[in-house]
Amino acid sequence: MLRLSASPRPFHRFSPFQILDAAPALLTEASLTGHSMTAHKVAELLLGGIHDPSIDVRIEALKATRGVLHEGMMAEERAAFGPGLIEAAFEVRCSHVPIANLPQVIPTLPLAVLEYALEPMIDIASSFPDLFRTSLAVCVPFLLSCVAPPNTLSGYSFSRYPHREMEWTSWCDMANMAFEVLYSLVIADPGTASQWEGGRLIAHIVSALVGRQVAAFAAEGENCQDWLDAEDVSYRGLS
Repeated sequence: MLRLSASPRPFHRFSPFQILDAAPALLTEASLTGHSMTAHKVAELLLGGIHDPSIDVRIEALKATRGVLHEGMMAEERAAFGPGLIEAAFEVRCSHVPIANLPQVIPTLPLAVLEYALEPMIDIASSFPDLFRTSLAVCVPFLLSCVAPPNTLSGYSFSRYPHREMEWTSWCDMANMAFEVLYSLVIADPGTASQWEGGRLIAHIVSALVGRQVAAFAAEGENCQDWLDAEDVSYRGLS
């Protein structure tokens, strides 16, 4: 697996992370292989995959990271290496990765594959939200940009972040993943969420969801103004 991860061929480098996604404890559980790697070495392997030049390898490494954090590390190891892996997924330079000129990973992926990179983040955020604590300043604005809806009603702006121009269904799929990560972080630590940017995080999320519903109505050719002006919370099934 280590030789494959260093291969010049992307498909070879893809394979170790595909295996780790299926068997997250393979390298750290000695009873399975007769040998084991330290969590530090496994984290280094994952970091290499997260910053691989190949988009396919990066996404598969993110999936493997989810599995390893859940099943391939003890709690102490997860606390030691997990934050660095999350930082590596969202930031250009990470305090845990002393390598210059590393590319961004999730924020610079093509929009067409972004949902696949965000999907493993949902499980990590719901199970181990503390691992995101050192990355919140970077990952929260990025996730909010992913849920920013199109401005489909004149005079209304539902997000300070620009909408990602995508086909509507594809955007919804991607935005669903980003919202689930945000939701998991908010539910796990409402105190921190309520303090982010002076308490504006929840307002950003709610406004984006309202804008998304407006965009959905607009896509069906319906008038959104009446819905926005409604005072009855049961109107159109909002109760």
